[in-house]
Amino acid sequence: MNNLYPHPPALQQRIWLPPASALVFYGFVRLTTDGSWSETFINLERPLHNYISDIVATILLFYALFEGAMIVRRRIFEQYAATLLQSAYLLEESKWIVIFFLTLTNAVGLPYTALTDDGLSFNDAYVQNLAAIGFTIMYLASTRGRDYIRLFNQAELDLERYKQETATARMQALQHQLNPHFLFNSLNTLSSLVHRDAEAADEFIRELAKVYRYVLDAAKQETVPLRMELEFLESYAHLLKTRFKSALHLSVTIRDEYLDLRLPPMTLQILVENAVKHNIISTQKPLHCSISDMDDACLVVKNNLQERSEKDVSSSVGLANLQSRYEFLNKRGDGSQPRVSITITEFCVSVPLLDC
Repeated sequence: MNNLYPHPPALQQRIWLPPASALVFYGFVRLTTDGSWSETFINLERPLHNYISDIVATILLFYALFEGAMIVRRRIFEQYAATLLQSAYLLEESKWIVIFFLTLTNAVGLPYTALTDDGLSFNDAYVQNLAAIGFTIMYLASTRGRDYIRLFNQAELDLERYKQETATARMQALQHQLNPHFLFNSLNTLSSLVHRDAEAADEFIRELAKVYRYVLDAAKQETVPLRMELEFLESYAHLLKTRFKSALHLSVTIRDEYLDLRLPPMTLQILVENAVKHNIISTQKPLHCSISDMDDACLVVKNNLQERSEKDVSSSVGLANLQSRYEFLNKRGDGSQPRVSITITEFCVSVPLLDC
């Protein structure tokens, strides 16, 4: 806030700026009041001492405006600098400068009507207030213009930073939302496996370590290459096949040209897990899940539909999470989003691949 302290101008400016401004303003007013050069600005019939009185009064008024404005600004700084943000402080200072200029010009006149005997409407309320507002704008622009520009630029940067930080925080929250549920399911599977097959349990632990290492690393990234996601899916599929044996069939058919495109981390895991949660999986009713590509750089995840009679309380979390992440991450011009289609026998989700 110290950089906003109202430092007085240099002594030379304090001496010469008010009379120079007053002369320019006085000439402008006299030229524009009645619209006649010969009858207003150089009216030879008007006594010379009236011109002198007008000019002196106007100069005194401008001295009052300049010096009074500095006093007002110092008082505002002393009263509000410690309690307001920079933007609020500048608005507070500007408000009181406007009030001060309007009050002074209405009280004093531009200049006193008593000093003008040729019918000029110097004391007309419209002229006074319009002149006061115009001079206030010029004064604030000359004394605070740089501060307002700097503050505006800083506000733009702060807003962009806030948007980015908010989006990042929401993205991380969405990613972390999946981790506890995923870990819970994995530990349940491992618990049942440990007592039946120690060797299989050991392999399961190794694959689980790979999976969870990816989960932790992926939480730091907005998107990952498809080839990395497929490597993760291979480990995740091992965990599922350990649990469901031959009751689960998972096939992946994707062309090499799409492997460097990107997608939100754990996208495929969400969709496969969604199929597992929603459908009956047994030797009599195996679940067939396939992942393939399309010509428009989309992946299609399909599974045969054999819904469970009871619904998982968190059944909508995975797809909703994926939709929300694509809203943040999708940078394609067409704004593609995951699409869900359901038929009597099949559940299908298509997700776009991103090029950055």
